Amino acid sequence: MDVDWPLPLLDLARFASDRGDAEHGLALLHRAEAPPDHPLVQLLQRYRIEPRGDLGRNEPCWCGSGRKYKKCHLGREELPLAERVAWLYTKAGHYMLLDAGWNESLMAVALERARYADPDESTADALAEAMTYPLVIDAVLFEGGAFAEFLATRGSLLPDDERALAEQWLQTDRSVFEIEQVNGASVRVRDVRTDDVHDVPQPDLGRRLKPGQLVCARVVPAGDAMAWLGGLEAVDPDDRDALIALLDSDPDAATLVAEMSG
Repeated sequence: MDVDWPLPLLDLARFASDRGDAEHGLALLHRAEAPPDHPLVQLLQRYRIEPRGDLGRNEPCWCGSGRKYKKCHLGREELPLAERVAWLYTKAGHYMLLDAGWNESLMAVALERARYADPDESTADALAEAMTYPLVIDAVLFEGGAFAEFLATRGSLLPDDERALAEQWLQTDRSVFEIEQVNGASVRVRDVRTDDVHDVPQPDLGRRLKPGQLVCARVVPAGDAMAWLGGLEAVDPDDRDALIALLDSDPDAATLVAEMSG
């Protein structure tokens, strides 16, 4: 394999991303002449750690190892796990979208969502929008099995803490949550199926959640905190029991999206 051809370089950059090495991934993408708007370039730029401005390359490393900074942690520093949650989720999304075998499943689930689009919207536009809709992506990843396959196939590449976190996500079910409190940037939610209570960030929805509101989502571990994963859907109180029954039935991805879109 000629590693100087763009396609092998892009594959190697994905390996670097999965390993959590943004710098090496960006270097490979530069060699592949990937444009600045390439999705992997944009992803790795977000997780690039700039060298410390308070420490010279030849000064002792901040970690206390006694080695020079350039020989120790320069270019090897790691973001806290909580700040890598979206990166981990995107790695799985890239696996689903770029590796063979999941396009048909994604298309089938997106079609269920597109059935309920605005009738004035073209079929092509409705389907394109559905293909990127958070519930569709998340349902294929989890109810559809793409995330489990990602972990089985590429999990050995992940940093140890990310692999452990991904295994926790696989054990976390989608559920119905009641918003109990809204405290500035955080929200306290109660899982109506288990009565478990969690504090999670206020999601960026363009609107604020309100106490008493019901949503369907997955609330997952995120380092030392909890986080929403894969978007969330508002739930009409009259539909609560039927939705809980649906979730209890272990639906496949297409059934879940169809029922939640209708």
